[in-house]
Amino acid sequence: MTRPLVAIRSVSKNFGEFQALNRVSLDVWAGEVLCLIGASGSGKTTLLRCINQLTSIDSGGIWLDGELLGVREEGGRLHRLTERQIARQRLKTGMVFQRFNLFPHKTALENITEGPVQVQGRKQEDARAEAMELLGRVGLAAKADAYPSQLSGGQQQRVAIARALAMKPMLMLFDEPTSASIPNWSARCSPS
Repeated sequence: MTRPLVAIRSVSKNFGEFQALNRVSLDVWAGEVLCLIGASGSGKTTLLRCINQLTSIDSGGIWLDGELLGVREEGGRLHRLTERQIARQRLKTGMVFQRFNLFPHKTALENITEGPVQVQGRKQEDARAEAMELLGRVGLAAKADAYPSQLSGGQQQRVAIARALAMKPMLMLFDEPTSASIPNWSARCSPS
């Protein structure tokens, strides 16, 4: 690959007077695992939310697989994409949130199949088979029919990981992952 999977250039983000990100630049290559380590409030979650376009940046740019995120350039000017266009771009990214955001009224299996069926239009039986495979990969095949309230925090996180992977993203973002939930992953860690 001749270009990074993710290219972040001079990204800044303010919340009122608080500057969460100050001209952040970094590259992430396909297959690379990158850890951001820093104190609470140092901007780690904000950066992930900007990459996934849940928070808009104030300046700079973020590219995923060579595509500028959130805006398009036309006539030398940047124009914000529509919510529909942003949603299309967001499909390339899977995100596991700090609080996992599982649907409480759906089983682990249903949480994983919801996106592939409803968003990507995949067949229910295909999505179900893949979800069972993913549950097996995260060690929870026996919990397919359990609701989030019946799962421990670590189990909920693993369901959230399987749910994100079911969408077949090219980039995975993890906000506050634990080493017990993501075994055997090597990481290059750098301070944020």
